[in-house]
Amino acid sequence: MDELSVSPIIELGRDIEAAWLACEHDLGRFPGLCVDRMIAARIHEVVRPDDVIRWALSSDLPAQLNARAKFGQPPITVYRGRRFVIDVLFWVDGTTAIHDHAFSGAFSVLSGRSIETTFAFTASKEFDGRFRLGQLGITGTALRKAGDVSPITAGPRFIHSLFHLDRPSVSLVVRTFSDPVSSVQHRYHPSGFAHQDPFEDEMRDRQLEVVELLLQTEHPDLELQIGDLIARADLHTAFAAVRACLRVRDPRVQERLVKKVRDPAIGSVFRDWLSQEQRLGMLRRARADVVDAELRFLLAVLMNAHRRADAVLLVSAFAPAESPARWIARALRRLSTVAFRLQVRNIALEQNVLGLPAFEEGFEEVLTKALEGESETANEKAAGFLRRLGELPVLAPLFR
Repeated sequence: MDELSVSPIIELGRDIEAAWLACEHDLGRFPGLCVDRMIAARIHEVVRPDDVIRWALSSDLPAQLNARAKFGQPPITVYRGRRFVIDVLFWVDGTTAIHDHAFSGAFSVLSGRSIETTFAFTASKEFDGRFRLGQLGITGTALRKAGDVSPITAGPRFIHSLFHLDRPSVSLVVRTFSDPVSSVQHRYHPSGFAHQDPFEDEMRDRQLEVVELLLQTEHPDLELQIGDLIARADLHTAFAAVRACLRVRDPRVQERLVKKVRDPAIGSVFRDWLSQEQRLGMLRRARADVVDAELRFLLAVLMNAHRRADAVLLVSAFAPAESPARWIARALRRLSTVAFRLQVRNIALEQNVLGLPAFEEGFEEVLTKALEGESETANEKAAGFLRRLGELPVLAPLFR
């Protein structure tokens, strides 16, 4: 097959090439220039994901920007210019980490839908240029659909995460190879820190492989050996070791390992990160067991919203004809009836996927009013029901 199936993308690349040359490759103008031409090209209307797949399997591809497929499942470079590329990124798994960029340009949704959350990070302490403590705040949340275009600005001025709702979701990205003003990309965490991602460190990587060995074999000295590493290690290695220990089943062991971090303040930040990851892990497992499209969307909202206002905004975009509070309350009641099976000491048990309390008669309406901001409840039983919901970490965004 020739390049006709992806020729609109190649033409877009040539158009951007000429326009950028005309302004002497002004880096500050590149994101806006890309946005204008991507909106005009309307690639989502003329190129289908299957066109890109067939072209990739039947053509000689240009040199691939991301040969090891570290970002995208897979990423496919369709156009390669002198100073920028155009990639089509397929996404099968749901989410990207919160990150900034070491390049600039723009991206659009080619197919599917995604939840995008944008952030601002205020650093309070920097350690080695690669690790920072600070405050991560939310600046916006939106449901992105096919045809939506957003600029990418290099560095911490543009921090975001994307949660892809469809399998696959497909993005079109126009980007420079790297920007001289910000050649380092960071990953951010709501618990209050950022670190360079990725960077190579042979010693750290080999030590983490040994940590994985101890975890996989359930070594009897696992806690002692990993704890000693955390106590001696730099922040990057200590965090990577704590992250690997997410799979440790005993929370008491996890707590003791986090206490080994040399700086108690940073240990507290890592502890907060650990509890947030455990919350997200429960939602990911629930999403694997739920097939209903509405319920899967609610789980995606709970994974990505950080405040009730964010959840309401996303649900409004997803179901514009219904009150967001009523939609959420109904979806939670339905989720309370979706169970998964547990096996404890050869006894089969069932529990709903989020550990929700039972919805008795009238409780859905009580929850609707609470989500709309009404503080009064009909009786103590209803108030107790709301308290139990509010205490569930998985529902934290709805009660924040």
